[in-house]
Amino acid sequence: MKINIYSFGHDLGIPEFGKEEIDFYNDVRHLKKIKTGLKECKPGTDIAIRRKFMKNDDIKIYYNENILEPIIKILEEKKKINYNIIVGCHKGHHKSVCIIEQLYKDLKKRKYKNIYKEHLSISE
Repeated sequence: MKINIYSFGHDLGIPEFGKEEIDFYNDVRHLKKIKTGLKECKPGTDIAIRRKFMKNDDIKIYYNENILEPIIKILEEKKKINYNIIVGCHKGHHKSVCIIEQLYKDLKKRKYKNIYKEHLSISE
């Protein structure tokens, strides 16, 4: 099984591989904005930014109930060889990136091995 997870910005539209090939999609534009207190705005790949974002109780609950649990359920059904999971926010730099980084970490903890992640709207 191969799991492909992508973050993207809605300002650029849904990624090219098309809606029919998407196994899970979530729009996180409505989630609380990340307030870092830093002058320099770092992307969601920054571990301190991700930790601060995921520390928020509302975000934690939303992530577990609407992203992690449904994805685990899909993967446990094992009906496919390749899965495409995408999460989008406004510009694809912060919220969706934090979510994908956390999802990658959580799937690894659950012993899923063949996971590929890509942040389509930022260059790492």
